[in-house]
Amino acid sequence: MRPLLPVLAAGTVAAAALLVPSAASADTHVAWPPASPHHAQSRIVDSGNDITWRVDGHKVTLTSATEVEVPITYTCGTKAAPEDRQYGPGVFQTTFAQPTAAAFNLGDPSADPTFTCDGHKHLIKVSVGSVGGPISPTPPPTGSGLGGFERGNIEVGLYRISNNEAPATFQHAIVGHDNLNDKRAKVTVAINATPESTKAGKKITVKGTVKRNGHAYKGKEATLYFQSKTGTPAQPVGTDEASSKGNLSTKITVTGPGTYFWVTDSTSKTQAGASFGDYAAAGTH
Repeated sequence: MRPLLPVLAAGTVAAAALLVPSAASADTHVAWPPASPHHAQSRIVDSGNDITWRVDGHKVTLTSATEVEVPITYTCGTKAAPEDRQYGPGVFQTTFAQPTAAAFNLGDPSADPTFTCDGHKHLIKVSVGSVGGPISPTPPPTGSGLGGFERGNIEVGLYRISNNEAPATFQHAIVGHDNLNDKRAKVTVAINATPESTKAGKKITVKGTVKRNGHAYKGKEATLYFQSKTGTPAQPVGTDEASSKGNLSTKITVTGPGTYFWVTDSTSKTQAGASFGDYAAAGTH
């Protein structure tokens, strides 16, 4: 993603990608983790790039080990002056700040999808795939059956092609996988942040559960991430180790409104896991 190239060129991830509109969604045989009771932030209001958007359902479909499909619901432009614009999506697993796989367009504007900007809500499904194989600082786990993307957390970034000043905004989503031969144990992660609204500077409790093939995943370490309401990249804010019942819990000092989510790493025998996000508001009073 061109506004982020100084970071990417420094060695975090270096790769090209092809971004083209997808004709159909591959929802068959995709298993999603349980939704949080309160759900994540519904949309990103990105005034810098003149678009309001979200990953539809916070679900990204893994169509192959090197390609994901991103459904984006968006509104941009005005009814009085409709126009077509190009926006550049990118996908980063597990997060933009700490990617294990990524795909984005490095330079060919014709590869970026066109958005209809007429003040109305639209849905576009974009396939984002790596060119030249998997993009990963380290090889995928032995026996995973995967060569790049896998199940777990992903951050989707979006920015306007003609605006090189405004940075991309990001939203947390879950990766499912479709018809991949991943024989490792499946992990499901749930989350619940309470209270749902409090003052900045106060503490909230973020709980969760981790299950491996439907049973408590005792001793599994999980990382808690926070993504600001403004759509900045997610950052780790805490960790916990699952109890004998698979429970997670940690207290976090609130810095502002945003979404919390738990993530677990994959191993040679176990898939990665991630919860849907849980949004917590933060006021000044």
